[in-house]
Amino acid sequence: MKNSIFQIKLVSIIIGVVLTTSLFAQNPYQKEPLAKRFFVEGIVGLQFGTITAIEVSPLVGFKVTNNFITGLGFTYQYSDYQDFYLNLETGDLADREINTIGSRFFTRYYFADWFEGLLGGLFVHGEYEYLSYSRNFREDRNGKYVDVYGIPYSAGNQKVSVPGLLVGGGLQQSIGGSAYASILVLYNLNETNDTPYSNPIFRIGIGFGM
Repeated sequence: MKNSIFQIKLVSIIIGVVLTTSLFAQNPYQKEPLAKRFFVEGIVGLQFGTITAIEVSPLVGFKVTNNFITGLGFTYQYSDYQDFYLNLETGDLADREINTIGSRFFTRYYFADWFEGLLGGLFVHGEYEYLSYSRNFREDRNGKYVDVYGIPYSAGNQKVSVPGLLVGGGLQQSIGGSAYASILVLYNLNETNDTPYSNPIFRIGIGFGM
């Protein structure tokens, strides 16, 4: 618990430093029409193995400065965790298959003023997400099922809400005009048994307006 609190405090300090540096830096967008400072991006996330996860997320962002952006997004995620539940009476295994919807707030800081060429597209990324889904097993200390973490369940629907704090970075490159492609690698500092994916998280995005 103490480590989680320390990680969250550390991330908050880093984000605060980046925000302060960005907001007091020269802003070339001050004379640009407000509408041209917005951009849109579509993200696809994939994960395969014991956990199969597919994410589709549209984002809308705003260029605060040349290097600092912030924005909002919505997400749909499908995940299938193989052999997640064990029936203690029969020994049968069952998958955890869920459909998740959620929202997120994100910030990015680009290192375009630090590097040239390919490395000029490097950025750090932080976001807070809030996910919600329904599963067909509910926690029950007298249940005849247990999950891979040893938590008991019984059959029945249960609503689950999962907040997440993700940090990481990526690389963005122009693909012509105002279009660009990006790749991100993120780590969820608040991963729990209910999180519908596992660390690390890989995303690929296509956007317009940067």
